[in-house]
Parts: sequence; C-alpha cells; structure tokens
Amino acid sequence: MHGTLDGMDQTVGARPAIGAVDVFDRPVGLRSVVIELREDSIIEGLTTLRSVVRGHLIAGPCHVVVDIAGVSRLSSAMVAALLWTQRHCRARGGHVTVRGPSQDSLNMLRRAGLGEVFDIQLGGLEDGAAS
Repeated sequence: MHGTLDGMDQTVGARPAIGAVDVFDRPVGLRSVVIELREDSIIEGLTTLRSVVRGHLIAGPCHVVVDIAGVSRLSSAMVAALLWTQRHCRARGGHVTVRGPSQDSLNMLRRAGLGEVFDIQLGGLEDGAAS
C-alpha cells in the first residue's frame, strides 16, 4: 500500500533539486521510505534525507532505504548523514538500508567498518532492485 503519513502518495522530486522519496508499507507493517541521492543535487538530497526521516519517524519506526546508485563516491558529509539517519532510525525501532553503492563507495564503507553498521543492498533503482 502506497501512502504517506496523511494517506496520500508522495514523491519529493530531486531531479534536479532533491532526492526522490517513495513511502510504502512493508508486509510486516514497518513503513518504508526510499530516498534517492544523486551526485548533481547532493546538498539538497542530504537536507531532504534528514527532513524526511524526521517527518516519518514522528509516526513511529520506519525502514529507510537510501539509494546511492547515482553517486560515484561517498563524501564525508554523506557518510555523516547516513550515520545520523541510522542513529535516529535505530533509536525509534527502525533501520537503514544503503542501496546501490558504487564499488568505490562499497570499499570505503567496508574499510571504515561501516559495512557492518548498514544493511547494504547491491544494485540501485535503475536495476529494478527491490528492498
């Protein structure tokens, strides 16, 4: 079932300004939010990530999927935003999946010991990967 907190479908377009956001209910009842970060709009995407996560956590735990397939390399600001998202989601009973990292991003996450912190899903939205 698609919906947002008010029951309406939501897409926050990041093309080119912010990351695309989709909200849906998982079979176990945990709401999911998919946020796509793109290299050409990373500042707006990180701002959107935080505001969307805050908004959805008000209603209770949720699963946040951050699709980074459109980003060639993770910056320190992106890593900080992902850690912020993970910390806030876990504190409220949710979790974070990082979807579609490039090989460089995946290697960096593993070297930094973050491969164990995040649920990492290879493949991005354009690959048709589902969470």
